[in-house]
Amino acid sequence: MLAALPDDWEKLLALMNFVHGVSEHQGWQEAPGLSALPLLAMARTREVVFRCVDFAHLLQQVAPPSGMPPG
Repeated sequence: MLAALPDDWEKLLALMNFVHGVSEHQGWQEAPGLSALPLLAMARTREVVFRCVDFAHLLQQVAPPSGMPPG
């Protein structure tokens, strides 16, 4: 999917949209950890709802394996 996008900016926007759609947002309950795979698994089963910082940590971890430079 990302390989078909024309530039890094479009790739980053696609990753941001993906991360945004993983969970609902709330601002008060801290996630039990910040590692991407457990966060994705917990979000999938709705065991966790993300704060802003959780979205940021997830984006930071999914970007490099997707070909984006680390943040």
